[in-house]
Amino acid sequence: MSVVETTLRSCTVGAGVIAREGALSLMKGAPTFALKRVADWGSRYLFTNAVEDVLFRRDHGETRRKLPYSQQITASLLGACARAR
Repeated sequence: MSVVETTLRSCTVGAGVIAREGALSLMKGAPTFALKRVADWGSRYLFTNAVEDVLFRRDHGETRRKLPYSQQITASLLGACARAR
């Protein structure tokens, strides 16, 4: 199926839903999806900060010093991996 055919079929399905249930029916799952995104990014931020503190800041008296970009990227990747487990 080509991109144009897929687009036309999607528009047909969307128009049918709007005709039967109204335009707001397209937003039925939006609050749940938004809450899930907030929880996902919040937990990633939590794990990233934990990795930063454990790997890069534990030996220093200053807990909020600015990390180099290489350490920030490493902590972000490891935090995302830890969150996914």
